[in-house]
Amino acid sequence: MNHTINPFKLYNGTLLHLVPHEPDNGYQFYVSDDGKIGDVTAGLRIAPNGVETIVPGTFTTTKNCKNPANAHRKQRYLTFHDAFGHHKDILVSHAVYRAWVGPIDKPCIDHKNGITTDNRYQNLEPVSYAENARRTGILNGLRLTGINPADLPFSVLDEYLKPQNQSDPHSLSARECSRHCEL
Repeated sequence: MNHTINPFKLYNGTLLHLVPHEPDNGYQFYVSDDGKIGDVTAGLRIAPNGVETIVPGTFTTTKNCKNPANAHRKQRYLTFHDAFGHHKDILVSHAVYRAWVGPIDKPCIDHKNGITTDNRYQNLEPVSYAENARRTGILNGLRLTGINPADLPFSVLDEYLKPQNQSDPHSLSARECSRHCEL
């Protein structure tokens, strides 16, 4: 099958971008820049015959969670289906990052503001397992001081999450953070 794939598609007023995936089974799979089409976490799947299908994100259970010890953290997945009935699951955060930013060169995708359902590409960053754990500790420390990381702009979150702030994760004052939260 040799056809030109358009990397962008407009669907109901939402600009979608193609998710590169392997192997190429003839399907095209698109996501928006926040992982949503309308108010449903979803992707747009276009079959080789041109049929468009909204593929909703599904929550994993203990049975199909890759790490059953973490099943309580139910992740959102999008599923690719091929013509033979086989399927491949991909995290929405990974799909959005791969479509809008590029290849993922590290094992984890970190949600900068700590909200795992906030899949805007600006909130996603590939990190190592150790870095992901360090950042989680910093965000939990902020919550303990009464600061909600979700209320901070990405520029302030980036300052908190820098590796040089590892010894002093609260290098920005609470007053400075509260000033950003009021914006």
